[in-house]
Amino acid sequence: MAAANPSVGARRAERPCLPLDVLVARPDVDACRLAGGLDHFGLYVGQKRLAVLGRRLKAAGVKVVGRRGRWSVYIKDPNGYTVELYAD
Repeated sequence: MAAANPSVGARRAERPCLPLDVLVARPDVDACRLAGGLDHFGLYVGQKRLAVLGRRLKAAGVKVVGRRGRWSVYIKDPNGYTVELYAD
């Protein structure tokens, strides 16, 4: 059996975000308004993790831009994408 890689946890600590540069848009064009586009994407995180993430986001000063019931929050990522974190 292969030994676990001890650097995996260190890499996660250094790079906690997933960059999602999926397209380059002209700043003068609102692609979502004109062509439909991506409104948001959702990440299932589970109830326990959602509670932990909520505290971490608040401590980091991340603004919640929307909610859907008790188990879904919407935030903006650094690129301006709306991200839904949810637990059904």
